[in-house]
Amino acid sequence: MELTEAQLDALKEIANIGISRAATQLSLLLSDKIVMNVPNARITLLSEASKTLNTTDEDMAVVYQDLSGELAGRAHLVLNTEESKVLVHALLGNVPTLSGADLLAYEHEAMTEIGNIVISTCISTLGNLLDGEIFLTVPTYSEKSALDMFAGGGKAKDVLIMETVLKATNKNVEGMLVLVLTLESATDLLDMLSGLLDS
Repeated sequence: MELTEAQLDALKEIANIGISRAATQLSLLLSDKIVMNVPNARITLLSEASKTLNTTDEDMAVVYQDLSGELAGRAHLVLNTEESKVLVHALLGNVPTLSGADLLAYEHEAMTEIGNIVISTCISTLGNLLDGEIFLTVPTYSEKSALDMFAGGGKAKDVLIMETVLKATNKNVEGMLVLVLTLESATDLLDMLSGLLDS
């Protein structure tokens, strides 16, 4: 499946609206200005997806939720593991009474909730724009490499990737919001966008 420039622009614009709302929510949580790049959109093999992202091969803190309904796929909030700790402590402060495994569990739980807020804000905005329901699973926290994020997809599985970088300027924390949609959902999304543009 090849995307035209007009289709790419339309996908980037709808991703921009959804991710902008998520960035605003993150800005409110952190009391910090969030700067975001213009979203990228492309069709690629799922097995090759990690090569197209602006990440390293080191382990990352990933919060993800599966999508169903109007769109099928998965949404990820991705940060370097050390930066995820900075993000959590910037939001909640230090917890001097916790240490070791208890502190680690606390950080993971807090990161999961941050990811849930950011992802659900973005996806609910997309659902409103498309005038349809998009359902999200319970958020899952994991530490993995970019390659492992997309493991098990099969070499022949094409997907639509939409992603952008979010950066908290004062706290110097940078992460990515990555949406992965099935090819069928990508086709449906383009059809819905065509209808919106025509109307």
